[in-house]
Amino acid sequence: MNSTAVPTGNRRRTWRFSLRELLLGGVAIAALLGWGQSQYYRFERVVPSPVLAQHYEWDVDLRSCLERVGGSTSVSLEESWSSRPAQFSFYHDRTYVLVISEENTDAFLDAFHQRVEEGVRTSGGKTSHKYRHRFDLKSGDQMFVVNYECGRVNGFVRVVLRRKANDEVRLEVITYETRWRN
Repeated sequence: MNSTAVPTGNRRRTWRFSLRELLLGGVAIAALLGWGQSQYYRFERVVPSPVLAQHYEWDVDLRSCLERVGGSTSVSLEESWSSRPAQFSFYHDRTYVLVISEENTDAFLDAFHQRVEEGVRTSGGKTSHKYRHRFDLKSGDQMFVVNYECGRVNGFVRVVLRRKANDEVRLEVITYETRWRN
């Protein structure tokens, strides 16, 4: 007899699975991966896009537009706040007080509108002229909206101009961004 012969018996291999066991294991792994991804997205830090990061403050742009139309270059920040209203979004609101005459208001808004669009484009964003809006509201307020896309972020900059007494203007610059999920 050959001494190197392997004894033949009913030895069962340890890595042997039935189709049902493989299916249940795959379902369990998929459920764990889904739960892990939801936890990752739930606690993911929302980072503002380059558009918002580079144009967090609009003071310089406002002063340059006021100089262009011949207004006073005094710009004071009245209030500012940011929030994260949803899991994948970022909201930032800044309110300024300016002094500008009523005849220069339209020229100022046009200049600031161009400045916002240029700021979005220089930060790597794309504006869509298909969605370029300018409104004159019933209350006498004026507003424009610039929609943009920057990487995985969709956002808009909304500017509302409200008249106060003695050529004072309250200007709200609101930026809202929503990040796409993969």
